[in-house]
Amino acid sequence: MSTTLDCQELTPQRPKNLLSPFVSKIKKIEYGFTVIVLFLYSNDMTELFISGGASEGDGVDMLSFDYSPVRRLYLIVYLLTIALVSLRWKKILYTLLQNKYLLVLLLLVPLSTLWSVDPATTINASIAMIGSSLMGVYLASRYTLREQLRILGITFGLVLVVSLLFVLFLPHYGIMGGIHSGAWRGVSTHKNGFGQLMVFTSTLFFVLANTQRPKWLYWLGFALAFTSIIFSNSGGALLNFVIATSLAIGTRFFCLSKNRFILLLIAFILVGCSLSVWLPEIFATTLGAVGKDTTLTGRTDLWPYAIDKIIERPWLGYGYNAFWNGLDGESAYIIRAVRWDTPNAHNGFLDLWLQVGFIGLFIYIAALWEMFFKAALLTRITQSWEQNWILAFLVLSIISNLSETLMMSRNSFSWILFLSCGFSESIIFNRLLTYRRQARLVQK
Repeated sequence: MSTTLDCQELTPQRPKNLLSPFVSKIKKIEYGFTVIVLFLYSNDMTELFISGGASEGDGVDMLSFDYSPVRRLYLIVYLLTIALVSLRWKKILYTLLQNKYLLVLLLLVPLSTLWSVDPATTINASIAMIGSSLMGVYLASRYTLREQLRILGITFGLVLVVSLLFVLFLPHYGIMGGIHSGAWRGVSTHKNGFGQLMVFTSTLFFVLANTQRPKWLYWLGFALAFTSIIFSNSGGALLNFVIATSLAIGTRFFCLSKNRFILLLIAFILVGCSLSVWLPEIFATTLGAVGKDTTLTGRTDLWPYAIDKIIERPWLGYGYNAFWNGLDGESAYIIRAVRWDTPNAHNGFLDLWLQVGFIGLFIYIAALWEMFFKAALLTRITQSWEQNWILAFLVLSIISNLSETLMMSRNSFSWILFLSCGFSESIIFNRLLTYRRQARLVQK
C-alpha cells in the first residue's frame, strides 16, 4: 500500500513571530498618538478654557491670563515627539534630505539667534518651532500621503464634532461675545481662526469624499464644515471656501491630455489678462460682499511701516520671533505709527522677511514653487485626488498668509501640514525619478 505525502509536511513551517501582536498594538498606539497631537495643534481649546471663554471687545485683557499650562503641555508633546522620532531616526534623516529647501529653512530658525536683536526670545521660540516641526517631518516619514489624509480626516472630524458640541452645550465657549457676539468660534479663541480651520476641513472632506468610503460621511462633514463657516460670520473664510472648493475641482485640469491641458492653460491666461484690467473694481466689490474694505480692516495701513523696518535689515532680518515685542522692541515703531497694538504684520511674507530676512523669504518661496511644480506634475502622472489636495492646500496657504501670519509659526497646524506635504511630495517625486531611471536601464 502506497502512501502520499503532502508537500507541506516536507516543507519546514516558519515559526510564528511572537512579537507580531505587540508590534500591532504599538502601531495602533502610535496612530492614536498622532491623531491626538494633531488635534492639539489644530485648535485653541486649552487657551479657550484658561481665558474662561473671553471674547474680543468684552473688556477682558486676553494677555492677562496665565498660559503657562499651555507651554508645559506643548513641552510634553515635544518630548514625546522627539522620543518617537528617535526610534526611526534613519527614516527621519532620509526624509529631511529629500527636500533641501525645507531643511535649510528649518536650520535657519535656530541659526538666526546669531544675529537676533533678542537672542533669548529667539532661542525659546526656536525650540518650540523645531519641536512642532518634527511632527510634520514625522508624518511624511511614517505614513503615505493617502494615510496622512485619512489621519487628517479623523482629526478634522474630531475638531468639527467637538466644535459643534461647544456651540450647542457650552455656548459661552463655542460662541463669541463682545463685538462679535453670536459668531461661532467652536474650539478656537476667535471666529476668524475657526472659519479658516473649517475651510481646510471642508476642502479635505471634499477630496476624501471623492477617494475614500464611506462617501456619505465625508459629504456630511463637508456640509457641516460649510455650515460652520456661515455661522462664524467670517467673510474671509467664506471667500477662501469658494476659492478652495474651486481649486479642488479646477486642479483636475492637470489630469487632462497634453493638448487639452495646453489649450485650457492658454484660455486661463487670456481670461486672466482680460480680467486684470478690472481687477481693482473686482477686488473692491468682492471685499465689500464679505464685509471687508480695501485696507483689509486696517492691515494694509501697517505694511508700509513694516517695509521701513525691513529696509533697515533686509538680508537676515531681526531674528526668529524677535521683532514683535510690543512697545519694548523693534515693533514699537510700527505700533506707534498705526496706533494699534498689533501682534504681527498680518502678512506672512512680510513677517518672514522681518524674522529671517530676504534669504529666508527666498528659500521659502523656492520651496513653495518646487512643491507646486511637483504636485502639478504628479497630478498629471498619478491622476490622484490626493495631489489635488496638495495643490489646493498650497494656494490656500498663500491666500491665507496675505492677511494673516501662519507660515513658519511655532505650534502652527498649517505649518505642520506644509512640512508634511512638502517632504511627502519630495519622497514620491524622487522615487518616481529613481523608478524611471531603472526602467531606462532595463530597456537598454
